[in-house]
Amino acid sequence: MKKILVATKARGFLITLFQYKFDEIYFTYNESKVYETNSKLKLQLSKIVKSKLSDYLGLIQRIKVKNDDYNIMFSYNRFLKTNKDYIIY
Repeated sequence: MKKILVATKARGFLITLFQYKFDEIYFTYNESKVYETNSKLKLQLSKIVKSKLSDYLGLIQRIKVKNDDYNIMFSYNRFLKTNKDYIIY
């Protein structure tokens, strides 16, 4: 069985995927990190981060994940700093 760690916050519509009973895949996620809509502050910060200025400066957010109990990690719109394989959605 492959264990997949959802290492970042995730959108609410992905719960269906995480809870589906696959034969060989099991998702582990934190329910408090699943959200449906962004806050106004997060929307404003997102616009700044996605602006041409951040592209020019080369700002890329990477999240450190140290956990060897999982085969694959899953991330929603974030790069992960890990030595494991991971998927970005």
